[in-house]
Amino acid sequence: MATDERTFDRIDWAETDRSRTPGATDLLAGSLFAALAALFVYDYLAVPEGPDLLNDVVLGHRLRWDPAGFDWLVLLSVVVFVTVVVVPLATNRTLARRYWRRLRTDRLALASLAYLAAFVFLGTFGPALLGRPDIQPALEFQPPVLMRVESTAVFECVGRVTSVGGTEYCHGSWQYPLGTDTLGRAMSTRLVQGMQVSLLMALVASMLMVPIAALVGTVAGYVGGRVDDVLMRYVDVQQTIPAVLVYLVLVYLFSSSLFLIVLVFGLLSWGGLARMIRGEVLQRKQETYITAARAAGASRWAVVRHHLLPNASNTVVTAVTIQIPTLILAEAGLGYLGIGERYSRSFGQLIQVGLDPTSVDFTQYPWMATEAAVLLAVTALAFNVLGDALRDAMDPRGER
Repeated sequence: MATDERTFDRIDWAETDRSRTPGATDLLAGSLFAALAALFVYDYLAVPEGPDLLNDVVLGHRLRWDPAGFDWLVLLSVVVFVTVVVVPLATNRTLARRYWRRLRTDRLALASLAYLAAFVFLGTFGPALLGRPDIQPALEFQPPVLMRVESTAVFECVGRVTSVGGTEYCHGSWQYPLGTDTLGRAMSTRLVQGMQVSLLMALVASMLMVPIAALVGTVAGYVGGRVDDVLMRYVDVQQTIPAVLVYLVLVYLFSSSLFLIVLVFGLLSWGGLARMIRGEVLQRKQETYITAARAAGASRWAVVRHHLLPNASNTVVTAVTIQIPTLILAEAGLGYLGIGERYSRSFGQLIQVGLDPTSVDFTQYPWMATEAAVLLAVTALAFNVLGDALRDAMDPRGER
C-alpha cells in the first residue's frame, strides 16, 4: 500500500532516532534550565549588590559580571532557543539535511541567511570587540568613504582635502569608513550597537511568544470544548489591546526601557501564532498516526510532545520569522518617537538624530539617518525572505 509522502515526513520528525535521542534531549534541556536557575539563585542570594566577582566554575577562574533583570531574560531566551530549535535539529540530522537541501536551492534565501548570520554575529560580539564609541567633538560629521562635505562643515578633516572651483572639500577616510555622528563617534560602532538592540528585541520577544503560543494553541486544539472557547476568547480580547498603548501606560507608571518594550510586545503579540498552532493541532489530531499512537497506549502528553508539536514546528518557525521584523520595526519606531529606552542605541534613535533639523542638516549630512534606515530595511527584508523560504523548505509536501 502506498503511503502519503506527508505521513513519511511527519514520522521522520517524530520518530527518526527517537529511540536514541528523547532521553538525552530532555536531559540536556532540563540541565540547561536547572543551571540557569541555579545561577540565578546564586546571584540573588549569595552575591552582594554591585559589580562583584562571580565564581565561574566551568572555566575555573573568576569572572566580573553584574547581571540585571533583562540579562536574565536574555539568558532564558537563549536557553529556550537552544532547546526548541538547536537541539531538535542537531538530534534529528536526517530532517535537518532535508531542510537544508530544499533551502539551498533558493539563492535569495541563502543570501538572506548569510546576511542574518553576519547580523547575529556582529550584534552578539561586535559591541564587546569594538567597545564603546569614543566621543570626539573635533571629529564630528566626518563623511563616509566615497563621500565628501565642504571643509567648513567639519572642525577637523581626517581624510584628504581637495579644492574644486575654489571650494575645499573634506573626503571620507578608511579610519571612519561609515563616517561619524554629531559627537564624533564612529558610525560603524553605532550601527553595531543598533544591531545588538534589534537582535535582543527579536530574540527575547520571540522566545517569550513561542512557549506561550505553543501552550495555548496546543491545549485549545487538542482538548477542545469549553477550554478551546475560553482560550480563544481570551486571545480575541488580547488582540484588541494595542501593545503600544500598554507600553505608553507602563512608561508613565514606571520608566522607558528596552526590557519593558520586549516584555510588552513579547507578551501581547503571540495571539496570532497561537491561533495558527491551534489550527495545525486540529488538523493533525485527526491523522492516522495520531490514532495509532493512542491505540498503542501513548499518553496525551506523549502524543502532544512527540507528534503534535513537532509537526506544527514548520508553522511556528515560519510565523516567528515573519513576526520578528514587526518587532524590530516597532522598537525602532518607539526609538524614533523618543519614547523608547532613554539613551537608546537603536536604529530608531540614529534615524531620529540624523533627521533632527535642530542639530543636523540632512541634505549636508545624510549618512547618519540613511545608513541606519537602510540597515533596518535590509534586516526586515532578510527575515521576511528567509521566513518564506523556510515555509517552503519545511512543507512536508515539498519535493525530495
